[in-house]
Amino acid sequence: MNTTFEQISFISEEQKQDTRRNTLRLRERLMTEHGFESFDDTEVLSTVLSYAKGTRDTAGLVNRLFDTFGSLKAILEARPEQLMSVDGMTFSRASIIALVVPLIRVWHRCVME
Repeated sequence: MNTTFEQISFISEEQKQDTRRNTLRLRERLMTEHGFESFDDTEVLSTVLSYAKGTRDTAGLVNRLFDTFGSLKAILEARPEQLMSVDGMTFSRASIIALVVPLIRVWHRCVME
């Protein structure tokens, strides 16, 4: 049996709306303020995670990730199975995080050519 987002969601409609507003605010800042330069580490991770499927309770997940790994660097360098051990982490979210460092390496290689 497939469980829908609505069946497993324990956050109120107001909290969902707050999450959506925060996501839009962060994405707008990303596009208008020279990328991530003005973001703190939690805002960077929240923005990255906002692109994953099924983004609910992103703020709570971000806090749990920082509690578990200690820093954005450690989170970005974590293996997917380590990320998946954190409550609230999904395959989609772990996949997005796991793409960041390899993507930067590809970009860096392209810049250096």
